[in-house]
Amino acid sequence: MAEAGQKTAQQPVTVLLVEDNPADVRIIREALLISRIPHRLYVVEDGEQALDFVRARGGFADAPPPDLMLLDLNIPKLHGHDVIAQLRADVPARRFPIVVLTGSKLEKDMERSFALHADEHIVKPTRLFEYVGELAFALGLVRRRTA
Repeated sequence: MAEAGQKTAQQPVTVLLVEDNPADVRIIREALLISRIPHRLYVVEDGEQALDFVRARGGFADAPPPDLMLLDLNIPKLHGHDVIAQLRADVPARRFPIVVLTGSKLEKDMERSFALHADEHIVKPTRLFEYVGELAFALGLVRRRTA
């Protein structure tokens, strides 16, 4: 039996996707479905919405706490690295993994992601089944974190 706050293999993982590109949202949805990992996906389009969702404020007052955040870097209103910095400064936000999922292949972006304590930095794959593997890995971070 899982302790309070722990996720079992049957419980859905609450995933917050921070992505402004509808095509990327669509492929991530498909990859998550193919992975067959139980999940609930919530999508926001900018950095301010991401912070509001996690902090359950504004239009997201009823938002569930995420188990995992998939975060694009180049999003409107607040850059992804700024989102990570603000969330990692919040003690409760340290409880869930933040996985940067970006098109940037720049080493400086990866280094900054890890310096801000992102759990992983993944360059967006080009093929659907590569996405499935990367997302299964990201969802596995939740299981390890709560075990």
